[in-house]
Amino acid sequence: MKYALINDTSAQGHYGCNGVVSFIEKIFDELGFVKIYTVSTNNYQQLEQSKKLDHSFLIVINAEGTLHNNNPFGLSIINLIPFFSNKGHKVFVVNGTYTDLDKEYIKKLKSAHYISSRDYTLSKELGFSFCLDFYFFFSKKKIQDIAKKEVKSTFWTDSIVPQISHYLLHYNNPFENVPIERLRFPINIRTLYRRFSSTKFFFTASNYYLLSEKIFLTYIKNSKYYTCGRYHGMVARIISGKDFTVYSSNTKKVENLLDFLSSESVLSFKRKIISHLGYEFFAYQIRNINLDKLSYIMEKNLLKLKEELRTDIQ
Repeated sequence: MKYALINDTSAQGHYGCNGVVSFIEKIFDELGFVKIYTVSTNNYQQLEQSKKLDHSFLIVINAEGTLHNNNPFGLSIINLIPFFSNKGHKVFVVNGTYTDLDKEYIKKLKSAHYISSRDYTLSKELGFSFCLDFYFFFSKKKIQDIAKKEVKSTFWTDSIVPQISHYLLHYNNPFENVPIERLRFPINIRTLYRRFSSTKFFFTASNYYLLSEKIFLTYIKNSKYYTCGRYHGMVARIISGKDFTVYSSNTKKVENLLDFLSSESVLSFKRKIISHLGYEFFAYQIRNINLDKLSYIMEKNLLKLKEELRTDIQ
């Protein structure tokens, strides 16, 4: 049995995106499927060519980071879902947020055979299956295998919102009051400044610029302070079980994940409004992470996901 993966985000250079795609491949490999065709993110030519696939292909759409807020490439993918379904393909859309899509696109999206959302609130509103973001499952063992050794440093991963990235780099953590000049940086920030002098981001929006995923996860797990504006960085720190600060994104995915985990007593948080460069956004201080409860929810989610996929593929 064969499948086509549409919206392969692994080429984006984010370790979180790489992990999501690797987990999708692992799940469908376990179900007996072989990936034959791939459409990379924002590759319109590959997307157009996918229309030529015969109906024996299962179509798997990785929704994360793309199928929301009327993203142009995301809308192009959604426009093809009715086409694939009418042609006889089974279409599976997974790991999405689906915020702020126009009604016509929600209707087209619902022509898929199976849809899962990583957003609990939206899954209830739209009638989709809920499953935590796939990076929870991909990164858990990797983080557990990293030796625990707290270092007196801070670690940032940036945001796709420039004002937040600027704030992360130039200002104190709003909850910890830790002056940046007193912190021991995990990598040479001057080197990054020379390389990315036009942006001044500690880590840019397109890449984390660390040598390996293990180094990236080690800093997230062991840094005394961690501040981020990235969704998958937040996921990795939650799995590490350590306090941190996260900023709101251009969608409600951060808030909705925190609301869900808080409602399940996995963590607690408090919120603060930040005004910077004429913009307002939220900072969340995360505390009291309960890894036992998180593991229970993850195990339940994963069993449900696998069972739903097996049932719907038949």
